Amino acid sequence: MFGYFVTASGNYYEGDIASPSDTEVPRRPDYTCSWDGSSWVWFSTQVPEKVTMRQARMALLQAGMLSSVQSAIDSLSGTSGDAARIEWEFSAEVQRARPLVSTLQGILGLTSAQVDDLFRLASTL
Repeated sequence: MFGYFVTASGNYYEGDIASPSDTEVPRRPDYTCSWDGSSWVWFSTQVPEKVTMRQARMALLQAGMLSSVQSAIDSLSGTSGDAARIEWEFSAEVQRARPLVSTLQGILGLTSAQVDDLFRLASTL
């Protein structure tokens, strides 16, 4: 059955139901929203200073940006490119204030508000 669903751990997905324990919900209005059990709510205004790498990648996946970020990192050259790849592959967390985040923001043409929204989303995953 195609629809919109939230898993028991709060992850949203579109498509066929993956598990009988998943909850059918209305389509999420924006990737900066989370399901509170009865309706979609926008994230708080507080931007986390850091999130785990798993959370960051899940947020980028939900926002449809994971492959773009990987391509952007792959496009960086020289020592700074090597350092970016090491940070992306081996860091346990992503810190909002790190130069890699600013670099990717510029390459991807994101506003500071969009990056903040991604960090808010990641903190819920």
